[in-house]
Amino acid sequence: MKKEELNCSNCGSNNIKIKDNVATCQHCGTKFLLGNTEINFNTNHKKVYNSNCYKIDDELNSNLFLKKAFMFLATKKEIPKDIFDAKFEAPKFSYTYISTIDCNIEISYSLTLLVETRQKRNVAETYYDNRSKKYKTHWVDRYVTETAEKPYSGNFKVFDKSICVQNANLNSYIKNEIKKQVLKFSNCDFKESSEDYPVPSNKELDSLLTENIQNSAKNYKQYIKINSYKDLDIHNGSGSISNVETYKVPIYSLDFKYKGKNYTIYCIANNIENLILDVIIDEKIQKITNCFNNRHLFIYVPFTIFSVILNILFITLTIAGLSISTLVKLFIAITVIMILGYVIDYIDKTICKYLIKQYTTESINYKCQIAQSLCNALNKKEEE
Repeated sequence: MKKEELNCSNCGSNNIKIKDNVATCQHCGTKFLLGNTEINFNTNHKKVYNSNCYKIDDELNSNLFLKKAFMFLATKKEIPKDIFDAKFEAPKFSYTYISTIDCNIEISYSLTLLVETRQKRNVAETYYDNRSKKYKTHWVDRYVTETAEKPYSGNFKVFDKSICVQNANLNSYIKNEIKKQVLKFSNCDFKESSEDYPVPSNKELDSLLTENIQNSAKNYKQYIKINSYKDLDIHNGSGSISNVETYKVPIYSLDFKYKGKNYTIYCIANNIENLILDVIIDEKIQKITNCFNNRHLFIYVPFTIFSVILNILFITLTIAGLSISTLVKLFIAITVIMILGYVIDYIDKTICKYLIKQYTTESINYKCQIAQSLCNALNKKEEE
């Protein structure tokens, strides 16, 4: 049984204690019942939408892309120093179709509202009378909290803009990077196209819309702004696609082979300043980091364990009644050992950071020199 995250409607406190299906506010004492939450609903949707097509007319100069790719490799610190020993192929050009899909979703639900009110009641109270030395009863006015249950039904609406990349040849990492960039094409001149570009299939749209409806239903707490309720039932979800915009986007790619593995640099829709590449970790940087992690494990951790043992020993000897002077000496020894462990770990971190910074600076400078010479060679070819 799921318990709702509630705030007390009487005082607003979120300090709620739940026991045996009863929630009790720890601040004012208000009590109310909890019920089941069922995410069991039917999904209905339709696809009635406008479809617009856009394209980029200008193609990127292949030499410009190649020069940007070289400088991209040179300036990334995680790229190995000998990256330009790789075998580079000629730049490639192709198109992919990217669709943005506007989904309008409506989720209906029903629940039982817990309406709490404070009522004035005349109640009998027992008190001890000091004069007669007896317990007596008198009637006094007291405010009590009462909870009334009311059936309630409603719905909430969600707008979601989804992105679909229609290119089976791209891996999931590249597709995700494209999705991040597709709504940021402010530097690209998209023009409305008279061509009919392929939109996602009906099956893909059905699957996408169903997934969005289900996700919206699961995130109901973002949309149902009611504090006290029980027996929430989300029983129907419907959605429609109102607009699909499809972009014919040029993809520029540079394939290269480094140490037996194939890599590709991508440029999406002339976004030359945001090239995409699967991360290549420099082996030397990785070795320095691994070396530090191993030292951290075999130096700092034993120091910490040893300090804990000494602290337990210190507490035990204190209880046993050891002399104050001996306890002070032991306390000083424990403190010195703990400080020494922290200092060694800090020095180790500093050295590791310095070595990585020194190596990456040297590596970037070296790579930039090579990249610049390659760019100069390309410039000479263009002049010829």
